[in-house]
Amino acid sequence: EQRAIIYSSISFALIHGFIIVDKLIVTFIWGIIAGTYYVRERNIPVLITTHIIIDVIAFWLSLIRPI
Repeated sequence: EQRAIIYSSISFALIHGFIIVDKLIVTFIWGIIAGTYYVRERNIPVLITTHIIIDVIAFWLSLIRPI
C-alpha cells in the first residue's frame, strides 16, 4: 500500500505541476495525504469535495494575484 501511495502521488504531482517546482512539491505532499486518507477511510467523496474546494481557492487566489 505504501508503494502505491508513493507512485500515485508522483503521478498526481507530475500531472498537476511538472513545470513549476513549488506546485510539484505541494501536489506530491497532497497526494501522500489524500492517498493515506483513502487507504484508511475508503471515502472518495471527501477527497473529491476537498479537491474541488482547493481548486476554487486556487482559482480565486489567481484572480487576486496572478502569477
